[in-house]
Amino acid sequence: MERPILFSGEMVRAILEGRKTQTRRIVKNLVNTVVGTEYSFHETKDGIWEVGFDYGNGMGDFLRYINCPYGKPGDRLWVRETWVFRGTDMSRLGRSHLHQDVVVQYPANKWNEIIEIDCLEAEKWMKRGNKNHSSIHMPRWASRILLEVVSVRVERLKEISLADINAEGTPYTLHRDKRPYGSRREHFQRLWDSINGNHQWVFNPWVWVIEFRKVD
Repeated sequence: MERPILFSGEMVRAILEGRKTQTRRIVKNLVNTVVGTEYSFHETKDGIWEVGFDYGNGMGDFLRYINCPYGKPGDRLWVRETWVFRGTDMSRLGRSHLHQDVVVQYPANKWNEIIEIDCLEAEKWMKRGNKNHSSIHMPRWASRILLEVVSVRVERLKEISLADINAEGTPYTLHRDKRPYGSRREHFQRLWDSINGNHQWVFNPWVWVIEFRKVD
């Protein structure tokens, strides 16, 4: 099964350079607003997880089941990123009136790629102009990166190890003199907050940890 997944330009570059093999995404729809709530996660089968939670106020234990929105090992994720429809390319041999060769540019690394699509899709995007399109609006045919899920687990955000910080493709934050600014953990904290919103790190949410490999 294939599912879409969003990445920022910085994280796209890290994937292409082989520096990023993990991503963390917040587990949604938990009762995080209830003070004292404790959770436990257990994978059952086929990407379905059993969640146990205790409100910590004598109300007892409760169970529910949730699907991992990123699938299970063996599933694939196609990457959505910022992209630009540059127009059609008439140079390739063998194209027909039903198909167009279009040029797509990926601002993450200014890469141009020629993709064959049906003429209706080409006309649709030509009308929208030569401009950056948000990653959320990227169609499947325009995606250039396909990932295969290697493993999935659930943990608290702050449980991340140094090895996993590096596997996240975490960039170094540098001083003006190019020296690293703070620890690697602080670098990941700044990355997390820049993507998920200021001060999200302090809430220490439960996160899906998805390990993946790039499909060539």
